[in-house]
Amino acid sequence: MIGLHNFVKAVLLYRAGREKYLNLLKVIFNGSIAAYYMIEFLFATNDLSLDECKMISYAQISFNFIMMQSLAAFMFNLIRQYEYNKFDKLINIGLLVLRAGFHIAYIFSINPHVNQLIGMSFCNNGIESGRNQLTNLVLIDLFIDAYVMVRLMQILRTSSSFRNRSVNIFTLVMYWNLMNVLVSLWYHMLMGLNKFEYSQSNMVIKHLTLIALSYLVTIDTKKRR
Repeated sequence: MIGLHNFVKAVLLYRAGREKYLNLLKVIFNGSIAAYYMIEFLFATNDLSLDECKMISYAQISFNFIMMQSLAAFMFNLIRQYEYNKFDKLINIGLLVLRAGFHIAYIFSINPHVNQLIGMSFCNNGIESGRNQLTNLVLIDLFIDAYVMVRLMQILRTSSSFRNRSVNIFTLVMYWNLMNVLVSLWYHMLMGLNKFEYSQSNMVIKHLTLIALSYLVTIDTKKRR
């Protein structure tokens, strides 16, 4: 379990006492990934009652909410490490609140139900009922990724290291942060593609992207300016 492995790493980083808020977000993000996929195995269990199906469906989508909300907060914190003005703060709070509202609406829009197949019952989380709300979520996540990328590039371009074309710890960490944002952007694009055209290959790529994102987020980097 990748999420569980990185969850343990994030807990150790948090206990080390460095960048408490950033590492707390890593703990929440990876812990939610681990819980999300543990619940995924329950959907393979047959003969679930409707109440059991609803319970595991809402539990999984709730962990998905925590996972994606903590990822968005982590992305904003990448800016905060270097530069954080009043406008950034307003955008940060506004988009996180807006995103939470869209995700809560998405949670209430799903319709978990039990499908009967060859004498057995299987749980369907009914996420197809929330496609419109999912569109709002994908758009807000893409906007967050784009905003963070633009701000990090602005910070990088105004740095003395970039102007002098020198490579140091600061520039390496900034490029690493930009890689975080790019992978997050790709993950959210895959979510949008799955909404319009579901395929097994897309789902595999989506899961692999989330694994890569988990590692990128968890690796310990120190800010340098």
